Amino acid sequence: MWNAELIKSLRTMVGSRLKINEPMSRYTSFKIGGPADIFVDIESEAELKAILKLIRGGKIPYFILGGGTNLLVRDGGISGLTIRPGGSFNCGLRIAECGMRIAECGMQNENPKSEICNPKSEESEIRNPKSEIVRVGAGASLPRLSREAASAGLSGLEFAAGIPGKVGGAVALNASAFGKSIGELVAWVRAAYPEGEEKLILAKDIDFTYRHGLKEGIILEVGLKLSEGNRLEIKRRTTELLAMKKAAQPFGERTAGCIFLNPPGNYAGKLIEEAGLKGFRLGGAQVSNKHANFIQNIGRATAADVLELIEIIRARVKDYAGIDLELEINIVGQ
Repeated sequence: MWNAELIKSLRTMVGSRLKINEPMSRYTSFKIGGPADIFVDIESEAELKAILKLIRGGKIPYFILGGGTNLLVRDGGISGLTIRPGGSFNCGLRIAECGMRIAECGMQNENPKSEICNPKSEESEIRNPKSEIVRVGAGASLPRLSREAASAGLSGLEFAAGIPGKVGGAVALNASAFGKSIGELVAWVRAAYPEGEEKLILAKDIDFTYRHGLKEGIILEVGLKLSEGNRLEIKRRTTELLAMKKAAQPFGERTAGCIFLNPPGNYAGKLIEEAGLKGFRLGGAQVSNKHANFIQNIGRATAADVLELIEIIRARVKDYAGIDLELEINIVGQ
């Protein structure tokens, strides 16, 4: 699969940002995961496209790593190439007029009024004169973006202050909290495809449902519809929702977020607790004592520990309530 010439070409592109057999435990919120065969940090869309072109002919598998949340990497690691976008992908808030602040992120945009800022479509027009469409890099931190929006007096992302991870992952999974979801805010998504194509996808063409968002392509950038409001009130609400999140969940611990989807009309955490598994431990993995839909790495948990614990939870809830719990986290690797 890999040969010296291909690795040499990659190293020419990214230099010391290429690593061999890099432990994925360094990059996941679980702090679990075997090695990636080849791990590359990229800093621009140009690098991403060049790498995809390089590996296209060899049919080499690749995995795009976001914030490492909502993710369990198996102990055998990830074969092929793991790509972690950084640099310009991490750009935060850029107001709809695009041209003034975009240079701060190291990206190019010669036409600040270009269609990518406000795609010409009835569905994407800003009808509220006190609204803004902001451009956000897929690698931007969602909690940080929530804080930036509040500081700018822009409302809509208050619910996201306590959701870990990146904007791209949030759009792919339609991240939500407190009855709000990011899909409600999306105006458009710009995505790249392995064949070299790039598309601008309008929100109306994305099936945003519970934990389901854009499932195709590699998300590069997102346009979000935010509304102007009272800065102090937006900050107050953001702080309030973050405090509620911290009070109810094992915030800041080594978890991957919620393990299971909530079944219709019920809550996974409630079912797991009622089944008697709150605090249950297997190896270094434990069902959280704070919220039973979280598994914590409380020692040196392996992916095998977590996977076995998941199966125990599923079996116990099935016996107790007759409900098959479905996974919310993404499991990758071998």
